Amino acid sequence: VHELPMMLSLYEFFLQIFDATTIKYLFVLADGLNAVLIYSIAIRLITMLIHLEKDNLKLGVYTRFLISSARSEPESKAAESFLLTPQSFPAHYWSIIVLAIYLFNPFTFTSCVAQSTTTFQNTILLLWFYFLLDIGRHSYSPLLSTFFLAWHTQCSIYSLNLLPATINYLYQHTKEKKKSVRLFTTAFKYVSLFAVLSAAL
Repeated sequence: VHELPMMLSLYEFFLQIFDATTIKYLFVLADGLNAVLIYSIAIRLITMLIHLEKDNLKLGVYTRFLISSARSEPESKAAESFLLTPQSFPAHYWSIIVLAIYLFNPFTFTSCVAQSTTTFQNTILLLWFYFLLDIGRHSYSPLLSTFFLAWHTQCSIYSLNLLPATINYLYQHTKEKKKSVRLFTTAFKYVSLFAVLSAAL
């Protein structure tokens, strides 16, 4: 059995307080939560990309591309066809497609029906990603994101590869003025937090 002692104790607790029918609904509930998280994450990612491309256009990142495209068509038309906009790439529409792909994925369906613990591990990983994208909105998001990443790393050591990406994303959203100080403090703070949470779990 490749599971944490903590997770095995949690599963044993569920088996003691819930009957077989309730356990089935518990897996369905976890899978439903995964679907909601995936839908929310897709909306935030698409919205973030639209704002990012709009800011990059103002900063002149796409100037060279627009100049080369202006030879064949007007610059405004080239920008409209190239950049993501709420009209050309509606977040809710594409998020529903992402949700449908998840719900009708045979692996998702069979994992839920077979009551595989992969469903709960996916929930932990999605909660990490959800709270990571929530950074900047709530002060508790960095803590929760690091917590769920530490938890999932205990379940699968491969999740440790996500730590540098998490630190980089947190670094981009900190408010220190000096970049060198900001990078050091962000890395030290969240690596320390990750280590403490991993040890606690």
